[in-house]
Amino acid sequence: MNTQTPAAVHVDRYVAMRFLPMLFSHDYVRAEYNVFLCALSVDGVQERLYGSTGSSALDGLETLMGFDLYEWWQPRPENYFGRLTKPLICAALTGEGLTGKASDAAKMKKGDAAALAAAELAERRWLPSWLTPVAVTDAQNTVPDDLSDVA
Repeated sequence: MNTQTPAAVHVDRYVAMRFLPMLFSHDYVRAEYNVFLCALSVDGVQERLYGSTGSSALDGLETLMGFDLYEWWQPRPENYFGRLTKPLICAALTGEGLTGKASDAAKMKKGDAAALAAAELAERRWLPSWLTPVAVTDAQNTVPDDLSDVA
């Protein structure tokens, strides 16, 4: 329930409307506000069906932006490798050509193998294959010069 008097509400609106243009008068504030509004309009849900991840509508946008998931999330023993079985940890190492480290990990306890995999694969900025971007073809990434062809 609003406990303000109608006059107080009117004064609050007046103050807000008077200072709102000053708030957005700086270019960086206007740019941040535009980025915020654009971010609200992006729908980035990507589904994993039948054991594989298809291409997403955001793949082209991620490529254009130079988005790198590794800057935001790194597989560590606590958040990824510790939840895998030892054969999957060894498969990740083998997949990156670290067969010697994979055989070492097979002889270790699971926690030690997870720590080894995290340390070795961090040097290569490794991500699970289902988190790596799908290659965007030029046909998907181009915009027609003449929009009259688009119907």
